[in-house]
Amino acid sequence: MNTLILAGSIILIIVSLSMFMYQFMKAESNKERVVMAIAFFTEPLDVWSSLFYLGLLGFVYAIVFM
Repeated sequence: MNTLILAGSIILIIVSLSMFMYQFMKAESNKERVVMAIAFFTEPLDVWSSLFYLGLLGFVYAIVFM
């Protein structure tokens, strides 16, 4: 069961970071990129950052209780 949680959390982390990078590369100015990077790691209500933190939480849970 922990292996499934670990695999799912890694998939969530990869998907959320790849979607963030896609949006990051579409940004037109450097100022917009800085704001996006800060918002991704500090605003937990954004969809992709929520998936990132959910994946991170699952990863820690699977490692600690393995």
